[in-house]
Amino acid sequence: MRMKQFILAVVCVFATCFAYCQAASTHNAKQNKLGPMSFSYDAQHDQIVPTGVQLKAHLANVPITPTTGKIVVTANINAETHFPMGTKFHCTLLVVGGEIDTTDGVIGGGLETTNTVAKHDVCTLTIPYSWIIPPDPAGATGLILAVGVSAVEGDGGHHGDDDNDHGNSNTAGTVTRTTLQVGGVDALPANGATTSFTFEIVL
Repeated sequence: MRMKQFILAVVCVFATCFAYCQAASTHNAKQNKLGPMSFSYDAQHDQIVPTGVQLKAHLANVPITPTTGKIVVTANINAETHFPMGTKFHCTLLVVGGEIDTTDGVIGGGLETTNTVAKHDVCTLTIPYSWIIPPDPAGATGLILAVGVSAVEGDGGHHGDDDNDHGNSNTAGTVTRTTLQVGGVDALPANGATTSFTFEIVL
């Protein structure tokens, strides 16, 4: 009789542990899920394309003070590849900011883009912003930066020698090399702040 009770107790403990471990495993998997958000780089058109990102609308009759600021990104380009004469470096910046739910890819805030052509192998990309950020209990405030850099052959002049280009990154040319760098989720800057980031790019 005691042996049966002992075996029954062991079976119950094992079953309880198994159920708990399964629940814990499922919970951790959900917490570590990155969700549908991803980015691709259309270098021919100087665009970074976000996929799986949805902008959430907010109620128009609920007043929300905009969150403002300015983001300045410096991309230092190290050209280890031998590029032919007439190659220039094009840079594109995408900023996702506000309440970010990385599990479902829902953004309460804004998407911002800009592009330019490097001068002396350095791109400076500036984005001023003003976002309406509705509260979201499922999200957390943050900032995601994606920087794309391409080597474009036949764009006129030498790479780094584009003082007469006036920042026009949509001139014709053949894209011979690209890179896309996506940062982690950074803290959302304080309201009204100018925030600087630096990317070291190797082509």
